[in-house]
Amino acid sequence: MLAEMYRIDASLGDPENVMDDLISVAGALARAGRPRDAVYLLARAEAMREELGVSLEPWVMEDRDAAESIPRARLDADAFAEAWDEGRRMTVDRAVALALGEPTS
Repeated sequence: MLAEMYRIDASLGDPENVMDDLISVAGALARAGRPRDAVYLLARAEAMREELGVSLEPWVMEDRDAAESIPRARLDADAFAEAWDEGRRMTVDRAVALALGEPTS
C-alpha cells in the first residue's frame, strides 16, 4: 500500500507528499530488516526537503527519526554514510525501485 501511495502522489506531481511517502516506506523497510534500502529513501527524502525548502511536520519528523534509528543501530557508521550518500544522489524513482526490488536499468 505504501508503494501505491507513493505512485499516486508522484503521478499527481505532489513533491511534499512524495517526500512523506518516502519516509513512510523507509520506516516499513527498516522494520522489515532492510536497513540499507531504508537509508536510501530517507536520504532521498532529506535531499528533497532541502531542494523544496520546506520543513517537516512534527509527526513526519517523528516517523523519520524512528525509521532512521533502526538502520543506525544495524549498520556500521561507514555503511550508513555510504548508503546515505548514495541515496541522496539517486532519483526518487530509482530509490523507490531499489527499495521495492524492482528493476532499475
